[in-house]
Amino acid sequence: MNKPIRFLFLLLCLMLFAESPVYAKSFKSIMLQAEEQLDKGDYKSAITFFTKAIELDPQSIEAYNSRGSAKAKSGDYPDAIEDFSIAIELDPNAAEAYYNRAAAKASIEDHKGAREDRKMAMKLDPKLSLVYDNRGLIKYLRDNYQGAIDNFTTALELDPKSAIAYKHRGYAKHEMKDYQGAIEDYTSALTFDAKLADVYWNRALAKSQVEDNEGAIKDYKKAAKLGNISAQNWLKENLGEEE
Repeated sequence: MNKPIRFLFLLLCLMLFAESPVYAKSFKSIMLQAEEQLDKGDYKSAITFFTKAIELDPQSIEAYNSRGSAKAKSGDYPDAIEDFSIAIELDPNAAEAYYNRAAAKASIEDHKGAREDRKMAMKLDPKLSLVYDNRGLIKYLRDNYQGAIDNFTTALELDPKSAIAYKHRGYAKHEMKDYQGAIEDYTSALTFDAKLADVYWNRALAKSQVEDNEGAIKDYKKAAKLGNISAQNWLKENLGEEE
C-alpha cells in the first residue's frame, strides 16, 4: 500500500472510530471520571483525565474548558488561560470559556483582559448566570454544598442582582452550618425581591441557630403573611397566632 493510500486509509479508520459507540462511551466515561476528581478537589487527577479525553477528541471544547478550570483551581493560571484560549479558537461563541478565561486573567492581575473577556461572555450569552445557577442546584442536590456555593458565586459575579442565586447560595451555606453567611445571602436575596416567602422562612431558621430569636419571630411572621404554610403552622404551634 503506497503512502497516500495508507494515509487515507488511516484517516478513514480514525473517522469511523470517532463516530463509533465505543469511542463515544469511552470519551464520556473519561469525562465523568475527570469531573468526579474535580469535585473531590483532586485537580492533578482531573487534569490527567481531561488530557486523556482531549487525546480522544482534540476538538472537544468541553474538555479544553474543563481542563482549564482544573488548572485554574490548582493555581496554574497561565496554562489555564492557554486551554481556555484553545476552546475559544475551536468555538468563538464559547461564552463559558470567555468567562473562565476572564477569571484566570483577573487572578494574574490582567484586569483589562479580564474585563474584555467578561464583557464578551455576557454579550454571547446574557443568561450565562442561569447556567451556573442550575449547575449549583445539581451539586446542591448531590450534597456537594461547596461545589454548589462555587457555582452560585460565579452566577452572582455574572449577575450581582440575582435574588435567586443569593437564595440558593444561602441554602448551601445553611446546610454547611454557616448560619451567619446564610443570613447575609438571604438578606441580599430579599433586597432584590422582598416577596420571597421561603427566604424569610429560611432566614428565620438560620436566625434561630444564632440565637436571634426576636429576629427569627419577625421573619416567621413575614413569611406567614406572604403565605408560607410552614411559618403559619410554626406561629400557631409556638405563639398561638394565626395569619
